[in-house]
Amino acid sequence: MSNKHPGRLWLAADWHLWHERMVELCYRPKDFSLRIIENIVEVVEPGDTFLNLGDISIGSRGMKEAIGTLEFLREKQVRTVLVRGNHDSQSQHWYLNHGWTWACDGLLMEYGGQKIWFSHEPVVSNACPECSGMPRDIYLNIHGHLHNSLHRGSALNDGRHILIASEHLDYRPILLDKVLQIGRTPAYRHGRFEALVP
Repeated sequence: MSNKHPGRLWLAADWHLWHERMVELCYRPKDFSLRIIENIVEVVEPGDTFLNLGDISIGSRGMKEAIGTLEFLREKQVRTVLVRGNHDSQSQHWYLNHGWTWACDGLLMEYGGQKIWFSHEPVVSNACPECSGMPRDIYLNIHGHLHNSLHRGSALNDGRHILIASEHLDYRPILLDKVLQIGRTPAYRHGRFEALVP
């Protein structure tokens, strides 16, 4: 009998590794980049999948640290998927050659009987699919980009969008199952997590 678990799906967004202005813009602690990397190393296990919803780094130091983290994940046999953000300007081919298992601009997943659209920026589901990038029948959009309400304004509050801002998750990756669980409780209000119970 094998002790190997079937693998878990970890989510994160907006690392912005070594982007020093994030301390000022989003009130991050000065050591936020180290926290992000240490928290990933602490929780991932072989067979897991790690899905990053974009904006992995700013500048060469941040990219070097991101690539080092990806090497660690690859050694642990963790699949890594990047949904490119507005600061991820390299080609998909470039990301595949620098440690990612897959890179794309949006990802549709059917999970637990519901369709989930993963994106960097929130997409509006009621608009025409050609304009919004999200089909009408999508149940939920899990996204990054908005950081915290003091930075870019509050996220959408329609019950169909969940913002997984690093600032609200203590710079830790979060399991998809946990996102869906918290997203249905009073801890999640106005399109963002206000309190995270580990």
